[in-house]
Amino acid sequence: MATTVYASVAEVKAYLGLTSSSQDANLAIALEAACRGIDNYCGRRFWLDDAASPLVFTPEWYDLLKLPDIGSTTGLTILMDTASDGVYDTAWVADARTGYGYRLEPVNALAASESVEHGPYTQARALAGQFPIYPYSMQVTAQWGWPAVPGPIKDATLLWTSRVWKRKDAVLGVAGDQDVGFLELARRMDPDIKRAINPYRRVSVLGVGA
Repeated sequence: MATTVYASVAEVKAYLGLTSSSQDANLAIALEAACRGIDNYCGRRFWLDDAASPLVFTPEWYDLLKLPDIGSTTGLTILMDTASDGVYDTAWVADARTGYGYRLEPVNALAASESVEHGPYTQARALAGQFPIYPYSMQVTAQWGWPAVPGPIKDATLLWTSRVWKRKDAVLGVAGDQDVGFLELARRMDPDIKRAINPYRRVSVLGVGA
């Protein structure tokens, strides 16, 4: 089963300087909350599905099909409903220059998944033929998600989890004491977290589960 969190409880404990296992369950809850907060803010998620699954799409352009993140080409197929009857009977072929051919973009995706520029594939470009612009005309089966958790996302996860964890001790959103000073745990997003994950935001691309 795919791991849907971007750090381990052990890594969170090391980040917080904790050694006891008595709060592991609560730390796991904080970690989950932080990861889903990052997903919601970025409009994408950073784990990879275990297996390819189909989604259907309505193209907006004849030569370009926008897609959610594709983190692996294993099991990838692109099929077309040529008769608009709900049957996906025509296959598109990667890099073909005749018939129905496509190329996934960015062309260098998956080469170095630690950078924003070289993360997942996000669209298919028609090299031969045209994508039909009518509802649900394309079916894409792929392993959806990010090929590997980017370093800045993991760093932001640890920081966000620590803030969620410390929030339980913050009276009216203020943590600390008279000896070490007080820190307001603001309701708005931590600027360091925002700075780390802003480059990974994208407008959501909707597919319909097949």
